[in-house]
Amino acid sequence: MPVHIPQLRRKLALLGEYGPRWQLADIAARLGVAIGTVESWADGNLKRGVDPDQVPDKRMEALIRLFEEALPGSRGRDEVEALIKGSVSALERALMAERSPSIDDLILTEGKTDTGQIRRQRTLGLVEHDGDNDQLPSVRLGERFLIEWTISRQGFLLVLQHAQQIWGAVQFADGSVSVHHEQGSVLVPGIKDKRIIAMRESVTAGPHKFVLFVSPEPFPAEILRHARARTQFDWQTLGDLAIHHDRQHAHLRELHVLELQVKAHPPDRSP
Repeated sequence: MPVHIPQLRRKLALLGEYGPRWQLADIAARLGVAIGTVESWADGNLKRGVDPDQVPDKRMEALIRLFEEALPGSRGRDEVEALIKGSVSALERALMAERSPSIDDLILTEGKTDTGQIRRQRTLGLVEHDGDNDQLPSVRLGERFLIEWTISRQGFLLVLQHAQQIWGAVQFADGSVSVHHEQGSVLVPGIKDKRIIAMRESVTAGPHKFVLFVSPEPFPAEILRHARARTQFDWQTLGDLAIHHDRQHAHLRELHVLELQVKAHPPDRSP
């Protein structure tokens, strides 16, 4: 019986990208079949009634051994088989485990911290630095504000907010989570129908971090799906975002970071 391997062609391509077998011919030789046979497993064959993404059971052990060689570290056979049968993103993360930086690594090594400013909603004036904290600008809980960044490259934009170990996406003024923008000034959320659209933090006081990703390529659909859901990004989605960013050409991508302090309202001392 054939074994179903979702998105087999992409997984074989990952084997070529990260493993020791760079060409499909090498992979086919290790599996003991012709290149056309491997292609028929991946793409199917209507004339022969062969469905796509199917690997003959007798070839599975050889395929598992190929991925065992490519995967970093020491993994058991069953774990490797589960990765092959699982999602492409999980397999790619495993293959890149010792190669791909984390979001925190990217912020530390690439984050530009001098390109953003906090602006108040009505006048778009700058938010002043508080006297008790000469490092971070601050806003009050519930206060409306915008962020203005200056980017030096055009590209697709995605903004994340981080507070208390939680990451989430920031929507732009038109309600989208990613837009294409020319180089220059970027206002977040932005302006819609000649109206300034601001944001505010109503719940969590303390330090907040905003990160703007500029990518020459669109962000993967799965990342955008999580962003639109308005839920926190899990480690898997953050890992996918780090992989996407790291795979863009260094001279075409940008990462901007702005930190601020959200202050709670002072206690009501009225009698």
